[in-house]
Amino acid sequence: MSNKLTDFNDLATSVGLEEVTKQITAAVETKASANVGDYMPIERHASAEIPELIRTFPVDKLNEVSEWIEGFSREPQEQITMFATIALASTLCGRMYVSEEGNTTSLYTMILAETGLGKNYAKVGVQNFLAEVDMAELISGSGNTASGAVFTALVESPCHIQIIDEIGKQLQTARKQSNGMMAEALSTLVECYSSTTSLMIPKNYSNMGAIAAGKAKDTKKIVIHCPAITLMGLATPAQVYDNLTTVEIEDGFLNRLVVCDITLPQKPKQRAKRVPLSSSLNQWARLIRNPMPTSRTDLTVIETGYDSKPTQKVVAFTDEAYELFDLKGDELKLREQQGEFVLPDMTRRWVENAMRVATMLAVCENSLEPEITLELAHWSIVMVEYYGNEFMLNAAAKVSDSDFHNLYLKVFEFIERSDEKGMSEGELSRHCRTYAATAPHQRDQVLAALVREGKIQQLTFKTQSGRGRPKQSWIAVDNITDNVLNKTK
Repeated sequence: MSNKLTDFNDLATSVGLEEVTKQITAAVETKASANVGDYMPIERHASAEIPELIRTFPVDKLNEVSEWIEGFSREPQEQITMFATIALASTLCGRMYVSEEGNTTSLYTMILAETGLGKNYAKVGVQNFLAEVDMAELISGSGNTASGAVFTALVESPCHIQIIDEIGKQLQTARKQSNGMMAEALSTLVECYSSTTSLMIPKNYSNMGAIAAGKAKDTKKIVIHCPAITLMGLATPAQVYDNLTTVEIEDGFLNRLVVCDITLPQKPKQRAKRVPLSSSLNQWARLIRNPMPTSRTDLTVIETGYDSKPTQKVVAFTDEAYELFDLKGDELKLREQQGEFVLPDMTRRWVENAMRVATMLAVCENSLEPEITLELAHWSIVMVEYYGNEFMLNAAAKVSDSDFHNLYLKVFEFIERSDEKGMSEGELSRHCRTYAATAPHQRDQVLAALVREGKIQQLTFKTQSGRGRPKQSWIAVDNITDNVLNKTK
């Protein structure tokens, strides 16, 4: 029986981690082709089917939380619910737990869903949960107006969640004012993501005038110990993709995000059932945030102010789980060397984000003796890689740095989606608002560029009756089949 599987995690289960280690090591050393023995790097494409493994949590309590959150919606959506639950769990475990590798549970997530999908219940569910367990102090404002606002929020609550509605509009503001306050706020969030086990200190500001005048006052320097921000952004796909540039990819903001671009339909309609939180979930949340000390001198997981470091509880790895993360890191490096990623910068934190998810899962499963097992590691890797790959491919196809590039991407997207029918210029104007609002000479330039690059071709189709004016349509080259050519004039 062949052991050739497309996912090394499944291969590890089949033949053992030691054998997979040998295969990946050989591939890395030789930089050989994609196939090395029985090891085959996973192949994914945009809008790939979501793996069955990650449609539920490997921790029962989190599935209970998901069911409770869905009570706030008449038409809940599976992926929205899952990401809301992840954001909530990330916040509950924030600042108080750290893995043996220095990973905390603070995650930056974003839910992209079209208008009308009712994604707001994610925000309502998370806020109501925290309020019901008397942890409303963990809820912060919806976004930051400047870098100082991030520090102010951390002083008020060094562990909190920021739920940002219409995050695309904030990205738009930051894009228009690349050196403005909103852009500085995003840079500070980037810094916070990497400082969860260390310190954050505000920038220095000049005080020379007051010093020269002898009016300078001693001020206490703000030092934030172990800042823990969980971010959950809500937006439509167009809002985000139209307002992102490659700058956000290069400066590290995008690759810190775990983004869910909704692909599954909503569940059947139900009656909204906003029931009180069960006593078991209430107790579970309180034990995570305020566990019973194991001795009189046990100071772990004790809330402290922003100006003092908490004693964090260490989350252990099993040997198998640790090895699995190492293998995934080696695999991603190999695939990058072989040029498999369209935006390799966006893959560089997949393993780190997976470790954060696994740390959160371990705490949610057993906050008294948390341990990252092979099962939790596997789930975390598959989840982060699936959503990371989807977002990377969508960003590569839709993120632009100029109006011309934006039109170029949109025109190709519409033509490619039209399959064998293609699109005439009139149809492009009706269906693509950006194309309709663009001057004719720039339209011609975009179409000409796509033709030169071999991506589209204009074909003339015969009318069914044989009378009237033939239709001229643009078709993606990959969609041109013998059947299409038989219909041309």
